[in-house]
Amino acid sequence: MKVAIISGDGNLPILAAEALKEKGVETISIVFNENEVKARLEKIVSKVYLTGIAKVGKVLSIFKKEGITHLLMIGKMDKTVLDGGNLKPDLRALWILFRLKNRNNDTIHYAVVKEFESRGITIMSQSEVLAKIVPEVGVYSKSKPTKAMMKDIEFGYTVACELGRLDVGQTVVVKKLNVMAVESAEGTDKTIARGCTLAVEDAVVVKAAKPQQDDRFDLPVVGMASFKAVVENKGKVLAVEAGKTLVVGLQECIEFANNNDMIFLVFDPKDLYKPTLFEA
Repeated sequence: MKVAIISGDGNLPILAAEALKEKGVETISIVFNENEVKARLEKIVSKVYLTGIAKVGKVLSIFKKEGITHLLMIGKMDKTVLDGGNLKPDLRALWILFRLKNRNNDTIHYAVVKEFESRGITIMSQSEVLAKIVPEVGVYSKSKPTKAMMKDIEFGYTVACELGRLDVGQTVVVKKLNVMAVESAEGTDKTIARGCTLAVEDAVVVKAAKPQQDDRFDLPVVGMASFKAVVENKGKVLAVEAGKTLVVGLQECIEFANNNDMIFLVFDPKDLYKPTLFEA
């Protein structure tokens, strides 16, 4: 097995490359920017290729040349680049874009996945490769949520499911059973900042997988930036779905939550109806 990592921004491509290397898997990476991610990957994988984000034909040629059998797509991708004037797609990318019914995340991802699978390439699960950073159910902070906060989490999860079903976003900010903000193209951290600001204080942030979530791409992700966005904007709670959320720098995030009197919990949706499992 030889794996290619299509790497977006952030730490996830690095963590994935390290996890695969630990298992003795030969790996290359495709990157789209000359940045820190590229520099760090060059020290881990056997080879890094730099190309444009819409150069599908070139990527396929690299896969053929390298004998790639498996592919992992990981890291933050700014979907707004699809509307930019510097995209410059090649013919294969133009054909994919032309057939899209819309430009939602799932639509784009499934179109790309179909293209790679038609060439005999297996798309790998993000949650399997990065199992070490998928936390189990529990309250990870010293502080526990109140009954009112648990009701907000349950309500927020319901809203997040609808948001996910429409393939719009995964993050909802709630206060007293009132939606302060929902995620769209701006991403998790900006949604948190906007929602917590509107709530003034003690907002509850809920991030959940889509009902139709495919764990090969676009899993919910939080990290230190998300925790800081909660605290800096006077929010109180960050709740994420168990088994389906990648938490980058878990221990660092827990320490930050405790040092800032923030509540961090990982929930199973069915347990939201058993609040005594979480409540103070």
